[in-house]
Amino acid sequence: MWTGIDYLGEAHWPAKGSSAGVIDMCGFRKDGFYFYQSQWTDKPVLHLFPHWNWKVGKGNSSPSPAYTNCDTVELFLNGRSVRG
Repeated sequence: MWTGIDYLGEAHWPAKGSSAGVIDMCGFRKDGFYFYQSQWTDKPVLHLFPHWNWKVGKGNSSPSPAYTNCDTVELFLNGRSVRG
C-alpha cells in the first residue's frame, strides 16, 4: 500500500491526485480499507462489496464478495438465508 489516504499531487494530467489509498479524499473508507482491517484486528469485521448494476435474472445467483475475519458468515436476503 503506497498511502493510507488519497491525496492531491503526484499525478499526470488530466488526473489531479493519487487514488492509491484505502480512504478517499473525503474520508470515506474504500473496499481495500476493510481488507486490511480484517487482517489487522481481532474485532469481528464483515464488509460486503456494494453493487447495484449486476444484471441477474430471477432465480439466478450472483457473487457476493466480502472481506471478513470471522470463521463463518451467513448471508440473508429479505429475511431468508442464502446458501451457495
